[in-house]
Amino acid sequence: MPLSDFKEAFPLLCSRLEQAKRNGRTGQAYLFLGDDPVFLEKFAIAWAQTAACTGDTPTGESCGHCHPCDLFQRNCYPECLFLRPQSKSRQITVEAMRQFEYDINLAATPGLLKIGIIVEAECLGEEAQNAFLKTLEEPPPNTLLLLLTVNSRKLLP
Repeated sequence: MPLSDFKEAFPLLCSRLEQAKRNGRTGQAYLFLGDDPVFLEKFAIAWAQTAACTGDTPTGESCGHCHPCDLFQRNCYPECLFLRPQSKSRQITVEAMRQFEYDINLAATPGLLKIGIIVEAECLGEEAQNAFLKTLEEPPPNTLLLLLTVNSRKLLP
């Protein structure tokens, strides 16, 4: 699903993200806050596709035809890593965070943007949040981090 599918509902947000892409000013990390975790994940994947797109479009939209766009459309982009709550406690443990950080720090496939998506970031325990802080502040080169949450108050400042 491309970012353009969200333009009707969120015209300003989509416009700003595409403008950042068009101007080569894509950030290293984004926090997406909303009411519906499933919707947030779909939006994050759409933004990830736009950010990873290597096609040259004047609007900043994803082209839908380049290699990264093709991989996203087939749901097999190899450099997109997800971290989600796993256990019944709905917590993301520090061990899971350390594995995620290790995977993010591995070299990316040449020509592809490495993308890390933390789904339900509010489920990160304090220890896991602290462990992630350095990576969040200084991610590896050519990396995009997306944190998705329905309750930003549970995240450390």
